[in-house]
Parts: sequence; structure tokens; C-alpha cells
Amino acid sequence: MAIVEKERDGRIGEIILNRIEKRNALNLEMISDMITIFRELTSDEGVRIISFRSSGPDFSVGADINELFHMNREDAVIFRGKMRELTSLIHDSDKITSFFLSGFSLGGGFEISQWGDFRIAGMDAKIGQPEINIGVNAGAGGNSMFPWLIGYSNALYLSLTGKIIDAQRALQLGMIQEVVKNRVEYREILLDMTEKSHGLIDDIKKSMRSVGEKGLMKSFDMEEEIFIKAVPSDESKMLMEKFLRK
Repeated sequence: MAIVEKERDGRIGEIILNRIEKRNALNLEMISDMITIFRELTSDEGVRIISFRSSGPDFSVGADINELFHMNREDAVIFRGKMRELTSLIHDSDKITSFFLSGFSLGGGFEISQWGDFRIAGMDAKIGQPEINIGVNAGAGGNSMFPWLIGYSNALYLSLTGKIIDAQRALQLGMIQEVVKNRVEYREILLDMTEKSHGLIDDIKKSMRSVGEKGLMKSFDMEEEIFIKAVPSDESKMLMEKFLRK
């Protein structure tokens, strides 16, 4: 069974994370598969919404630490490049992009969702950016997009403490837009959006996306430099090894 799957539900195209035995820990293969499927759904004119979800209880626990632990600088450049390719596709898409965050939605998994148009969480969701605990910074936009979404102080506090918070607290902070009981309720929200004017949605997205965009992408460049420097460092390897021994 594929670690990332594609489904079509009417006008909704779904990208389904399916590395369940690893709680959808993101590795290079998984990210590459998401890119491929996203491109396929983008080229499908019948798809109005591209939705990301998990086939299991957890959306994603973030980057695969076993893979990060064995990375050198060149590996980190490749990994980060793929992350940037995926997040850029999501951010620049003319289609509505949505994420259903269930269970643990952490680190790189949560960061990818930040580039979508909105995030809806299940009542069981636990959300956060705990990368500081393994000696690295955000790998997919959490130093640049996160403060753009919820403000500098809130984003910095969560990033420096590594706190993992529940769905209701995430809603209060603006990390997500709604909390639903289950995926059925999530689907109903998406179905309602498919009935809206496609042309108007496209114009609204372009207008809103232009606000502060240049500053955001400069920050993303800086975040990339920090990630590539941090991942292969001795301090990060020590913290990763400590985490993996738990």
C-alpha cells in the first residue's frame, strides 16, 4: 500500500497520508509523493478543493527523526528543497487548499498545513512545533509562516517552549479555523465551498495572498539557511539521539 494515496470525492481531491506505522512521520519519499499527487490534482480541472488528511488517527508527528539523524549538509539541502517545493505548490495554488488535522499534528506536518488556505481540526487534535527539543528549527515554514498567521509573540513562545496544545487552544490562537467532531463534518464544510463562485474565490485568494508576501518569502529564505546549518550539527545529533532513545 502506498504511503501517500489519492482519492477523488466529487470536486474534492484528497491527498491521504498513509504511513500509519510511523504515525505519518515525513520522509523524503513521502514528501515527493505528496508533490506528485498535488500536481496531478492541480491539473484536474474538475477538482475545486485539494484536501490533506490522514488515513489513521494522527495527521503527522512531523519529520522522521531517524532520517534527520543520519543527514549531512547535502541531505538537509535536498530535504529542505523538497519541503519548499511542496509548500510553494500549496501556497501558490489557485484551488482551495485545506487540511484536516487529527491526532498529533506536529512539526513539519503542522507546518505544511500552514501554507494551506485553512486548517480544520478534529476534537482530538494535538498541535505544536516541538522541533527545538531535537535541536533543529522549523523545516517547512514554521519560522516564517507561523508568526505571519498568529503573531510574533505567540509563534515564538510555542516554538521556543515546544509546547503541544489541544484543538480548542489552537482555535483561540488562530492556528486553525474550526474544530469539528469528525471527518464527516469536515467534508460538509468542503462540499459547501465547492458550490461557491470559482472565479471569485480565485480573485479573493490572489488579493489576500499579496499582503506582506515579499517579507514572508525573505523570512522563508532565512529559515532555510538555519535548517540546513542546524540539522547536521553535533548538538542537534546529540538531542536527536537522546530523543530516539526514549
